[in-house]
Amino acid sequence: MHSSTFFTLTISILITQIRHPPAKRPRALIDLAAFRFPIFVIFIVGLFLAFIGLYVPYFYIVTYAERLLNTNDSLSFNFLVVLNAASLFGRIIPGILADKLGSINVMIIFTIASSILAYAWIAIHDLLGLIVFCVLYGFCSGAVISLPTTVFASFVPDLQLIGTRMGMSFGFGGLGVLIGNPIDGSILNIPENKFTGGIVFCASTLLAGGLAFVIVRILKADSRKSWKM
Repeated sequence: MHSSTFFTLTISILITQIRHPPAKRPRALIDLAAFRFPIFVIFIVGLFLAFIGLYVPYFYIVTYAERLLNTNDSLSFNFLVVLNAASLFGRIIPGILADKLGSINVMIIFTIASSILAYAWIAIHDLLGLIVFCVLYGFCSGAVISLPTTVFASFVPDLQLIGTRMGMSFGFGGLGVLIGNPIDGSILNIPENKFTGGIVFCASTLLAGGLAFVIVRILKADSRKSWKM
């Protein structure tokens, strides 16, 4: 795994080019003025909530397969592989759709779709159903992972601020990832094979994030001036 990571990152380093010259002075780490704009605040709250639950299947799908489907270690690990493989396509294809339908619209669709699939996970108790879930959830969650950058860029017109505010946004999103999986792990009752509570927590936080993105979309439609940050 480490060799493949080294190989792929080396390629990225070799082909990356600087599009703009470095800033003459260091940019601010935090821009407190951003918190005066409701759309920015609601978006980062939605990102935080969505990311709390987004990675739960990635962390617990192997354990779920072993405990409830009685699969062996090698077969259980394949479900994680399927999730990640489907996620790759989910990071590309929805981005193409976003060019035509709008980034925030596609973000809403795939966040809520991820939530619905997570709720459906409760009723899956066979190998075929879990494979289908991994393909669909991996694809939808890949979109949720990749689209926030394009959504955010659409309402920060000043390129001098976009780096700082994007960093702030993903700081909140990263905090969601950091606390989400441990919280879900404390809700799950693995010794007794009770996964429902943790799955509901995952799906509900995703749904809450999706609804926050809907509010962002409504605010955007109601007042274009709110986007001029």
